[in-house]
Amino acid sequence: MKKSTASAASQSIEVIGSGAEVIGIDLGDRVSHYVGLDQKGEVVASGRVPTTAAAIEKRFGSIGAKLMAIETGTHSPWVSRLLTRLGHRVIVANSRKLRLIYENQNKNDRADAEYLARLARMDPKLLEPIAHRSEREQQHVAVLRSRDVLVRTRSRLITHVRGTIKSMGLRVPACSAEAFVKRAKPIVPPELKAALGPVLKMIEQLHKQIASYDRRIEGLSKDAYRAAQLLTHLNAGGALTAAAIAVPPGVADAVARTRPLGAWP
Repeated sequence: MKKSTASAASQSIEVIGSGAEVIGIDLGDRVSHYVGLDQKGEVVASGRVPTTAAAIEKRFGSIGAKLMAIETGTHSPWVSRLLTRLGHRVIVANSRKLRLIYENQNKNDRADAEYLARLARMDPKLLEPIAHRSEREQQHVAVLRSRDVLVRTRSRLITHVRGTIKSMGLRVPACSAEAFVKRAKPIVPPELKAALGPVLKMIEQLHKQIASYDRRIEGLSKDAYRAAQLLTHLNAGGALTAAAIAVPPGVADAVARTRPLGAWP
């Protein structure tokens, strides 16, 4: 078994290029498996490659243009961009739609790669292909999502402080997140200051970081996404909501929990 695996992993670039027309790649966090099919649908190449830009470029960079099928996941955005730059036609399969792979009783990485290749060869539409954002757009999405993480962390800390104070028979008045520390400090009893003092300081730090993200997002709305300015003028929410709507589909979910869409239909 080990000998067979080693043999598959040792397939060279020349072997892939000699007859493979369609290549399926099952992307793993550290190692990815690939299977190449010829025009008749026969397996003519298979192996493994480290999931790094250097290794993928070395393995697939000089084999000629191929039809490549990968599945959506953590690594699929940069891998799809790299393979496209290398001259391949890349199909990014929607993992949520690939029931053929997930219902395969003999599921393994090599089998998944072969299924991707066979579905791409048969009819790419079966893969429910999606288009990844550009690298620039992905960077902007990271800003929105990072802000969202901080907002949710702040909310959990505020809930913790409220609950802890309430367990002592006291209560922090209803207020905005920004005003919470100012309202809570006078109410914290002496016996809880050691426990809650650092938490309140962390909440204050999160306020500052979130405000910094807000300024960056407002800058994106003005400079990178002109449509966001129009949405703001139409009272469809603030700069944050406008930026989330203006960037490509799938971004709005990053901020949907942090601010309502207001008048946006």
